[in-house]
Amino acid sequence: VAFAVGETLAAHFVPALLVKLRTRFVSTRFKVIESNLTEIKAALKSDEVDFALSPEPLTEAAYLNRYLIEDEILPVVSATDALALKGADWQKLKAREWILFHPGSAIRKISDAILKEAEKHFEPKVAMELRSVAGVVRCLEAGLGVGFISNLSLTDKLIPLGVAELSRRRQFYLAHKKKNDKIRPVADAILQFALGHKEDGK
Repeated sequence: VAFAVGETLAAHFVPALLVKLRTRFVSTRFKVIESNLTEIKAALKSDEVDFALSPEPLTEAAYLNRYLIEDEILPVVSATDALALKGADWQKLKAREWILFHPGSAIRKISDAILKEAEKHFEPKVAMELRSVAGVVRCLEAGLGVGFISNLSLTDKLIPLGVAELSRRRQFYLAHKKKNDKIRPVADAILQFALGHKEDGK
């Protein structure tokens, strides 16, 4: 059983999920492909994967979307940054250098929309564009700039900035073609795991 997943869930949801799946479905081999949203859609369409854990519902009529979990995209800085100690507002943030995910990633799509809403013609001073969650987190921890990450990626070295208008909640979905009974038991097990994940406050 193969499935595609975005970078945030690949880092913070899938490892524990796979432990559960391998225990429950001992005769099944699982293959996980980390993908951006464009790649997820292409992989589903070509039947390269059986389903996806997608950061957006798929709008095509052929697909079924089942709610999985929710996270929050928010601006953060290093715990040693002056903004973490003295507080932040948009006027202070706009002058800083930014560490952003690469164009095409789900978080970059959200962060670009947030910045555009904050100030219509604002052009951030982009210091870095990175592909991996770990890379973004490490550079933010090092104090190299301000950036947006999922609350699932927070560490004790990062401080979320309490600027409500710069945060967005998003939902993840388990998406698959409607005529795919093969993966229904696995899909049900994943949704049950997600329910426990939410109840644990993870």
